[in-house]
Amino acid sequence: MAPSTVVVVSTPGAILMPWASKVKGILMNYMPGQEHGHAITDVLSGDYNPSGRLTVTIPNKENEVNFTES
Repeated sequence: MAPSTVVVVSTPGAILMPWASKVKGILMNYMPGQEHGHAITDVLSGDYNPSGRLTVTIPNKENEVNFTES
């Protein structure tokens, strides 16, 4: 990927991103609503600063939080 690539991720939870260090930025919007296109555009263009805090912890590597299969 190009060094100026920003990846937009729409997912219901944490995912592994072994390529994360190869991109300029990652915008994770979990499960967006019908206005997600406008919201993403506002963030990428700098019109809005997504400075909120997440309610979850996202691990940096696989099984960092010691999840087990049930």
